[in-house]
Amino acid sequence: ATEGLKIVDRLLSSPRGGEKPVVVSHEAVTAQGRDRRLKAERLKALFPDARIVLTVRRPEDMLVSVYFQWLKGFGGKRREASSLDAWLDQDWRDPGRGNFLRLQYGKILELYRSLFGDENVLLLFFEDLVDDRAKFARQLSEFIGVDCGTTDHLLSQDKSNLRMTSLRYSEVRLYSSFPL
Repeated sequence: ATEGLKIVDRLLSSPRGGEKPVVVSHEAVTAQGRDRRLKAERLKALFPDARIVLTVRRPEDMLVSVYFQWLKGFGGKRREASSLDAWLDQDWRDPGRGNFLRLQYGKILELYRSLFGDENVLLLFFEDLVDDRAKFARQLSEFIGVDCGTTDHLLSQDKSNLRMTSLRYSEVRLYSSFPL
């Protein structure tokens, strides 16, 4: 861990014209796994003055999305469930281990607020990004201290969010196997 801190310190101390570093994370760091406290503490150790943006999604939509990922074999061993209901039933038997663990938004928010302070953690809703992009852009811009017009422009760019391909799942699986 000490070697990792040295590498991060060296990268962050490189001259960048006075800019603050921007760190973009992934749900595997904040929401997944029983070790999310350890991961959050490591982030705090590496970036003590960080501002944290958590974007959450309506739970039922999140579960449907994860189910489609599971159908492609993402997330380890495949289970013997043939329908969404059967898949949910299997996870419901152990909510502390399965996909319901990532839906503990309150616990995740509380963890990051306890480490970084209330003023350094912003909770946003994915639905606001979809339904009220201007509101989402305004909240995000004010929190991170950037021009709202720029944020709104970047959020308005043409994009598509297609389900991941099997190859992309393999890439993510490889990426996820490295500890933070």
